[in-house]
Amino acid sequence: MKTILKYALLTIVIVTAGCSDPIGSGSGSNGTPNNSNDLIWSIPKEEVRDGGPGKDGIPALENPVMINASQADYLTDNTLVVGYKNGTDVRAYPHPILDWHEIINDKVGSDEIAIIYCPLTGTTTAWGRKINGTTTTFGVSGLLYNSNVIPYDRL
Repeated sequence: MKTILKYALLTIVIVTAGCSDPIGSGSGSNGTPNNSNDLIWSIPKEEVRDGGPGKDGIPALENPVMINASQADYLTDNTLVVGYKNGTDVRAYPHPILDWHEIINDKVGSDEIAIIYCPLTGTTTAWGRKINGTTTTFGVSGLLYNSNVIPYDRL
């Protein structure tokens, strides 16, 4: 038991240390330029942290295959889902899938959307994927702001 606790504590220390460096102070391994002055930030860039896995280190899911809820034998009655509805087209994105992918690029009816989930904070948002008339996809940047995932636009 002491060995398990020792490794758990070591893991917490490593993860905490990995999330403590602000963007721009590291090697740029997360796919961003070392000189982050080249980018325009709408949030305070000194508060952006490296989340561990690099850019696309957590694979976003694109155009997921949907199944009927009765076919989802990996779900229980207590499994949390994120719901999205457009007209009669209703989708449920289970937390076990969101935990693994964090971003799901999908089309629900006529809506091109990205479901963005942060397992650290438990927050979910849905974004439209049309930018200036062009549909894009979003990926996981590997960066965090206020412990929330920062997606990036693949355009």
